[in-house]
Amino acid sequence: MTISYSLKLLYLATMEKIMALVWPFISSTKPFLHIKAHQNIDIKLTRFGFLSKRLFEQRFAVRHRLSFEYEVIDEIRRLVHPNLTVLDVGANIGVISIIIAKELGAANGMIYAFEPVVETYNALIKNINLNNFQDRISPVNMALSDKTTDNAYMVSPNAADSDAYKYISPSEKADDGFEKVASMSLDEWYFSNNIGKITLIKIDIEGGEMLFFKGATRFFESNRPVIIFECVSSALLRYGFFINDVFKFLDVYNYSISSIDDANWIARPK
Repeated sequence: MTISYSLKLLYLATMEKIMALVWPFISSTKPFLHIKAHQNIDIKLTRFGFLSKRLFEQRFAVRHRLSFEYEVIDEIRRLVHPNLTVLDVGANIGVISIIIAKELGAANGMIYAFEPVVETYNALIKNINLNNFQDRISPVNMALSDKTTDNAYMVSPNAADSDAYKYISPSEKADDGFEKVASMSLDEWYFSNNIGKITLIKIDIEGGEMLFFKGATRFFESNRPVIIFECVSSALLRYGFFINDVFKFLDVYNYSISSIDDANWIARPK
């Protein structure tokens, strides 16, 4: 690591701490924020949630390609093309969906943004409206998993940024603080709606990746989308799966897989 790079990291860490101190004052006085989410991509976000705060704090890191999930967003932007149809699985407050819609510009395209948690889903709708993408992003208030039920339960980690890391309870039992949500398999949702071919899927569901894939076997027989997905061993283990289980599933459907960073992967049809 060179001295200049070390100084850059020190500068960015210092600016992030300063912006974290500024955040409570900014977030309490403005109805929404102008956020630089990526190179040449400015979006509007409500003050709700971890991602709004994180992107606000890292606004100086964007120009140095060191901001939150920069490589993932970079990869997604390269995949955007006219007539794109996207599934944003685990959309949270809609950052990725809005970036894709911005990148599409005047070209045709549609994004289906899945978010099961009611409070986060409401923030997603507000952010879609703030950026005027009501005709480009369709929010769906449910989880995509291995089965259809109205009795899935979201677990909230004991952390300040828990809204970004909620996951479906592996035990399927309610407990204090759990939120009941609806879930559906992709097979059932896709084949009961007139969607057409899906060309890109982004998945960020905190370890539920194999549940998603197990509910999508018929879908992958007729669709060959590029898939960008987060996959972390500790999160998968909640459900008794390993990263190799995900890779084996995708290999059956003739996908090649490469890493984007230490937590995110891209799968392309061979």
